[in-house]
Amino acid sequence: ASLDVEPLVEGTRQVGPFEVEARLVPHTDECYAFRVSLADGGAAGRGLVYSGDCGDAEALRPLVRPGDLLLAEVSFGPGPGDPAAFHLDAPGVATLAASTGAGELLLTHLLDWRRADETLAAVRARFDGPARLVWPGDIASI
Repeated sequence: ASLDVEPLVEGTRQVGPFEVEARLVPHTDECYAFRVSLADGGAAGRGLVYSGDCGDAEALRPLVRPGDLLLAEVSFGPGPGDPAAFHLDAPGVATLAASTGAGELLLTHLLDWRRADETLAAVRARFDGPARLVWPGDIASI
């Protein structure tokens, strides 16, 4: 059986009760970041923003609204990252979260897990909201 699947493109579309906004972000291949929120503006308009693999935290700025939960990769931990590698570090993500008014920051895709404490310290130096690392298998209560 074949599936009729639309190609992924930038823009906003409604999927059931959700509004999903997709934006291309810099990476080695075609990568998208997403913002998912209730289409009716419920939950005070807050949403979930997921960075995907991304080479510049500023590319996420158009997606993040005050109060949003930002789930972002921090491959380069406390930084600095290598701009040619197209991944994020904690200082860049935390600066974005603070300047956009994100409500909470979840950090994923940390390549060197041994630097978890340093990564969180780098975030807390720039963002005073709730922040934590998440790992495969973590379950959040909503």
